[in-house]
Amino acid sequence: MINTFIKKTVVLSSALAVLAMTSGFAAISNVDSVSSLSSAAKLNKGFYLGAQAGYADMNYKKSWLTDDPKITSVGEVDDSGFAGRLFGGYNFNPYLAAEMGYVILPKVEFKDIALRDASTTVDESFDQSILDFVVKGTLPLKDGYDLYAKAGFANVLRDDLEASANGVTVNSNTSNSKNVPVLGAGANYHMTSNIITEVSFMYYFGNGDLEPTDFAGAGLIYQFG
Repeated sequence: MINTFIKKTVVLSSALAVLAMTSGFAAISNVDSVSSLSSAAKLNKGFYLGAQAGYADMNYKKSWLTDDPKITSVGEVDDSGFAGRLFGGYNFNPYLAAEMGYVILPKVEFKDIALRDASTTVDESFDQSILDFVVKGTLPLKDGYDLYAKAGFANVLRDDLEASANGVTVNSNTSNSKNVPVLGAGANYHMTSNIITEVSFMYYFGNGDLEPTDFAGAGLIYQFG
């Protein structure tokens, strides 16, 4: 847990540093800078597309498998790492937008699984991805900065479980999807009227055997119009 917290802190700190540098760059270049924009209405308007890169933790534990009486132990769980989010939305006004996003997550891997009636260990893994739909409320600040919060729902897709042992891989037909609530918060900096930098955190709730997912990322937005 400590290592996970440190990783998230590093990602968010790095993203804030990127925002600070881009803010300085915009001030120096003064190309279509936000200082020439007369109101918040010119900063948040119309359609936009964006991309983020960051870190995700899907919070799976060894007990996710060891609760099965056929499994005696799990050696290691790897369910975190590099992740990304592609998204698009529409600003109805400077304070309210609707957004849809797709989150690409790292593979979830359970290693060295010991079965009660087997002499060898097994590795199991699956891929997971998220399609989210959120409402975004924005508070425009001075000098081209925004704070925002998001809320909505997401469809989490978990692909087939793959089990491998002694070089043999078996693909089980266990893919499924579940709907979960999602909350998020973040900050923007408008480099120009069209180019925006962003740092954010998203929390996707769990549902049954689907564990919650944390995603922290930084990226760029292109705003049309």
